[in-house]
Amino acid sequence: MNNGDAKILFRNELERSISIRLRSDVKVGACLSGGLDSSSIAAIASELYCATSAQPFTAITATSTDPANDESMFAKLVVDRYSLNWQTTTPSNTDFETVVEDVIRAQEEPFGSPSIIMQYFVMQKAKEIGAIVLLDGQGGDETMLGYERYFPAFLMTKPFFRRIKEFYYCVLNSRISAKTLLAYYYYFTRPNLRLKRQMLRAKFIKDEFQSQLDYKLIKESAESYKNISTLQLLEINRTQLPHLLKYEDKNSMRFSIETRLPFLDYRLVELTLSLNLDEKIRHGWTKFILRKANTDILPSEILWLKNKIGFEAPSKSWLSDSESLLKVIRKSKIINMYCNSNQI
Repeated sequence: MNNGDAKILFRNELERSISIRLRSDVKVGACLSGGLDSSSIAAIASELYCATSAQPFTAITATSTDPANDESMFAKLVVDRYSLNWQTTTPSNTDFETVVEDVIRAQEEPFGSPSIIMQYFVMQKAKEIGAIVLLDGQGGDETMLGYERYFPAFLMTKPFFRRIKEFYYCVLNSRISAKTLLAYYYYFTRPNLRLKRQMLRAKFIKDEFQSQLDYKLIKESAESYKNISTLQLLEINRTQLPHLLKYEDKNSMRFSIETRLPFLDYRLVELTLSLNLDEKIRHGWTKFILRKANTDILPSEILWLKNKIGFEAPSKSWLSDSESLLKVIRKSKIINMYCNSNQI
């Protein structure tokens, strides 16, 4: 299959996937961070939606109070092009403090990123405006090799001199430096190094619980970098994607919102996984097929965006009162049961 055929086939399947997920008796909207995945979905969904409705399509964006990790300026480009009904939420420090316990209760377990709280605010806004069904871009990175940490597995598929050339492109057209890429290459492909690092990171956990950590899976993940198809299947089925979907499901159900994920339509997943590797990463551009398939509907600023931010929280601001947080942590019965809290 040549590049032109792959691009047309992919675009058709993506439109089909979005189209069937717009079927609803209630208001439908989309999460719009301003990144490539969510912008693609919002643009296509708007065109399909407005073909049968006089109302503008709804998009919801969580904006960060920290300009360094706010993508809302890119979201606005999509909003302006398609005249979307744009709903935004900008959580403050007070908002964070107000909802954090409810987010933990909804998630039912610890989670490692404040971005999950930003997602909570998106679902809250959807409930507030009555958008009971939301389209979201989960799965695009795992199916189309959207993370820079996939670069080592990609480079290992190339002959020596082509590998050097692609290494240069990966640095040129991504947000990581040559030094970081070399570190990725060395770290992600070496099971023993990854095991040692994870054991160091988990040293605050009491010895009697250390044995329950799944070090075997860490080793399996490192070994999978020798075959990029094996790596993708592992990340989709067992490591990366399942916990992201779990976080989203619990946040959405907290507000009785149904999220629908076009990139995880089984036919689109089968197509994407079957594509030639160079359709996913080309000259250092991740998710190359998505970029080329949507050149007619997205601004170039989004199509060729290198940074990946998403609904990232203003963590420095939210967690600025570290002393108060540490007091809460050290008084926690459950943390003291499993952890040496003085090592956190």
